[in-house]
Parts: sequence; structure tokens; C-alpha cells
Amino acid sequence: SVSRQRHFPILALVAREVSIPALEVQHGGEYLGPGSGNHNHAAHFLATYGPLVCNEFRTLGYEQKRLLPIGSPRFDAYIADAQKKAERQKESSTLTILSNTPTMDISERYGTYSIEEYFKTLGGAVRKIPDARLLIASRSTTVRASFLEDARTRGLAGVNYESVGTTPLTELFRRADIFVCSYSTVVYEALIYRLPVILTAFAPVEKMMANFHFSHFEKAGALAIAHTPEELREIVGKLAANPEARARMSSAAEAFMKEQFSFDGHASERIAQLIRNWSKRTTA
Repeated sequence: SVSRQRHFPILALVAREVSIPALEVQHGGEYLGPGSGNHNHAAHFLATYGPLVCNEFRTLGYEQKRLLPIGSPRFDAYIADAQKKAERQKESSTLTILSNTPTMDISERYGTYSIEEYFKTLGGAVRKIPDARLLIASRSTTVRASFLEDARTRGLAGVNYESVGTTPLTELFRRADIFVCSYSTVVYEALIYRLPVILTAFAPVEKMMANFHFSHFEKAGALAIAHTPEELREIVGKLAANPEARARMSSAAEAFMKEQFSFDGHASERIAQLIRNWSKRTTA
């Protein structure tokens, strides 16, 4: 109900006027720290990803009874597949680093200059890893495709890389040893798959989200945050050289996600039961 699609908050306000419950199901990560412009949700009830997000809303003054740590139907489908991934052996012994290209949208984080710098920085980090292979995924193969191809070629010169386009990340996670990405829900997806994650925090909004939200992950050892190109090179180098460090991060991520997120594959069932309960009260 803080979406730029105006019918969402309007529907929540209509529900309030006719005295019926309005439930907003969390769809993505949201910055709720100082200066946030998204903290006034119109829906009365918020179905969040889990306890961590509920705590963030409580610091904004939301009553606990409005906050439901339900999880996300969107992530339900990943759980069983992630468990299968954990049981499989990796197909190759080559160290594989996966990176998701940031969305090119100047209103959010990345314009053309920032994308150029991202590939240059990523290339500088991976180039120093002996025998490493880099997979580059994209959300779109049509938006500024020729520019992206040129930027990749320039920034990743001398790197053993493959552009895998819009291949589903769930497939690519099975082939990867390390995941490098900017702030997005792909962070949660990769953690569900127990991949060691390096979060880049180069753009201002990424720094804000990293310091407020993802700092809890880093403190728990669940991921690493690179605030500068130098930090990215250092973190990639350490994880690439140390399988035990990657395993520790994977285990810490699994424990943190179980403690702070309700991603158990049953969010849809919880929401359905909640709606059934409300329906009984309404018709009683």
C-alpha cells in the first residue's frame, strides 16, 4: 500500500471505511530506517517476511497486533527446490561466481555510468581469482541490450565469464559457489539456497539499506557487505580461497533465515487460514 500503483492504498482505505480487514502481503525488501518515505502503509494488517521486518515496523510505532510474520507465498516455491539443491553435488569443481546485473533505472540506483562502474569493479575483483568462472545474469535481455553488452565486454575484459541472460536464478544457484549482487529480493533467494552472498552497497540507497537492514545479516555472519570496490576485491578473494569460510557463511545464513524469516514453504497456507478466520467473523 506504499506502491506507486495508486489503487493499492485506495483499496486499503476503502476497506477501512466499510470496516473490513485489509491485509498487505510483503512483496519485496523495504527500507524502513531514518528518512524512509515508505513507512506509512494504508493497510491495517501487514503480512511481513518474518520477525526481523516486524521489529523494524515496531520501531516506527506500529502496534504488534498489526504485524503478522507470515512469510511470503512468493518464496514458498523456492523452499523445496532449495532443499533439493542442498542434496545435489555441484556439477563442476571450478569456482563459480554468480552475479545479478543491477536494474538500470536512474530513479532507483543505477544509470549507465553506474552500470559501467559495476562491471569494472566486478571484473577487478574476479580477475585476481585463479581459474574462477563468472556467470552474469540479467533481469532483461532487451532493455539497453547493446549498451549492456558493451559495458560487460569492457568491464570484464580478461575475465572468464558467461552472460546467461534471464536464465532463472534458481537454476544458476545450483552452479554457483558465491553470489555477488546489489540490494534486491535476490539476496533472500540466494540465502534460502545457502549460497555465500556478497552484497554490494555502492549506490546511496544501497548503503542505507545495508546499514539499516542487512547489517543484521552481516553481524550474524550470514552475508558480507562490500561498501567499496576495494572491499569487494578483498571479500571475493577471501571467500574464493577458503571453502571453509564459505561453508561457515552458508551455515550462518541458514540459521539466521530460520530465526528471522518465516520462509518455510507454508506462507500461502497461513494467509489462506487467516482469510478463512476473518470470513467467519464477518459472516457470523
